[in-house]
Amino acid sequence: MTARSRILVVDDNEVNRTVAADLLQHSGHRVATAEDGLAAIIAVRDGGPFDLVLLDMCMPGMDGIEAAEAIRALPGPAGAVPIILLTATLVAEDEPRWRRAGILGCLVKPFRPDHLAAFLTKPAAVPAAESGPALVAASDLALDLAALGRERMVGLAELFRRSSGGDLAQLPVLLGQGKLAEAGAVAHRMAGAAASLHLHPLSALCREIESAARAQNHTLAAERITAVSGLWPRSLEALMQALGEGA
Repeated sequence: MTARSRILVVDDNEVNRTVAADLLQHSGHRVATAEDGLAAIIAVRDGGPFDLVLLDMCMPGMDGIEAAEAIRALPGPAGAVPIILLTATLVAEDEPRWRRAGILGCLVKPFRPDHLAAFLTKPAAVPAAESGPALVAASDLALDLAALGRERMVGLAELFRRSSGGDLAQLPVLLGQGKLAEAGAVAHRMAGAAASLHLHPLSALCREIESAARAQNHTLAAERITAVSGLWPRSLEALMQALGEGA
């Protein structure tokens, strides 16, 4: 990948998609985006060539591995485009599937261009940033502020407020309806968006909901949803304060 590569970013979460695209563009790359697997396949087939596809693992309808398999079936150079999987949570059981799909490897959100550069030098699963006691990872946020500017970051924070606020309201409803799989998918989406804005404790708690839902542990999922309901407004307030805005 060159310093000015053409990259397709695929993520159904608008916060994640926008943050990744902005950071890549700031690094000098040309970026196109797609919001689901089908749109990614069409973009690679009709809008290429791309030097790289960054493909979210968990998307509605068609997950990242299924989309990668479909891309690999395309004729000519389009079917050989390098693909990297993006995920909020590494699941060891998924590795055989993504390797069979011809995916180079996985990057754990929050996505950063320097992680991508290190990954392409030595493909591996790049771990997420360590979560400390602070609600916002100030050093990581400062890097994004320097790259994107305060106005853009405040806009992304407001986008997070709207999108994850809706997700937060869905969680207890889905749990009450016994729809654990759907609740897990919503928690996964929240985890990725929170990680993109360096709200690591919130992201980790959302991943615990996802894990509880996968294990069909209704009691644990309910406990973690209650905890997220309390942590979400405090995390958002901390983020806005770090950006110099009142919550």
